[in-house]
Parts: sequence; structure tokens; C-alpha cells
Amino acid sequence: STKPPGNNPLVSKRRPLHSLSASCPPDNRLEQHHLPDAADLRRMCIITKTDLNRIYDNLDRRQRDKDAVRQEIERKKEMADRSAQM
Repeated sequence: STKPPGNNPLVSKRRPLHSLSASCPPDNRLEQHHLPDAADLRRMCIITKTDLNRIYDNLDRRQRDKDAVRQEIERKKEMADRSAQM
């Protein structure tokens, strides 16, 4: 493409929004045109609702895993205590 880089604000609107998601690689086209109102998307991290939901789901799952491990350790400890008392 030999088009001169213009500062047309519509250039960035043609891209699908999910490419700005935290789970997608950075888009190098941002550096080729100047963005209006001093927005610097190279330094911004835009997190979508889907990203947040995935983060919270992962945190919940990790917490459940930790709780399950803790309960298993407690159960084994109680069994060991019981067999030591016999």
C-alpha cells in the first residue's frame, strides 16, 4: 500500500473491536497513523468484559482447587490422628 499516512479517525474504526482485547497481540498499524485527542493506544490496555469474565472464572477455579487441596490435607491429617490413637 503506497497511500500516505493520514490522520483520518475512521482508520482505527474499521478494525474489529476484539483486536484491542488484552488476549490479542498488539496491532502495529497503530504506529502508522496519528490518533486524535492525544490517545496513545500503544500504552493503553483495553480489557473487555469477556477478558474480565475469563479472569474471574480462572480465579474462582484456582480458589476452588486450593480449597479442595486444603480439605484433602485436613482429611488425611484427621485419619492419621485417628489411626495414631488406636
